[in-house]
Amino acid sequence: KSLSADSQPLQVSTVVQRALSANRKRVTKLHNTVEELQQEVDDLRKENRMLKKVNMRQERDLRHVDQEEAALPMLLQRHSAEMRTLRERLKRNKQDLIRKEKEAHDHDAEINILRDKLSHFKQLANNKKLEEREKLAQRLERVEQEMAAKDKKISVSISHCCHMWVQ
Repeated sequence: KSLSADSQPLQVSTVVQRALSANRKRVTKLHNTVEELQQEVDDLRKENRMLKKVNMRQERDLRHVDQEEAALPMLLQRHSAEMRTLRERLKRNKQDLIRKEKEAHDHDAEINILRDKLSHFKQLANNKKLEEREKLAQRLERVEQEMAAKDKKISVSISHCCHMWVQ
């Protein structure tokens, strides 16, 4: 009996040790699983925060695009108005240029007429047979002054015309 009594506690302690060892392994395994799951939860939280940031950024960008789209008709309207104004200005400038060119042509014709008169008066003034030489000299001076005034007026017109065309 003593042998069997001794062997039973030995068997119990081996069985208990095996059970305890199995429990420890199971606890360790469960602990490792808990740690892995906790790490996975932490990773998912980080990913969730990152996704929320990305979502907020995308929503902000989307609002910005919506605002720009809302402003687009107004920009197009302003552009159309500006183009209309520029076309009208170009039309006026072309009309002014045509008018100035006609004026310049008329002035050139008038200058040619005055030059012809001047030439004629010079010939008359150089003619020694004329008794009214002094009167002719005065007329010649007047014609030269008129011609100088016309030249000045034309140059002012041309510079004004060119200035308007540049604008």
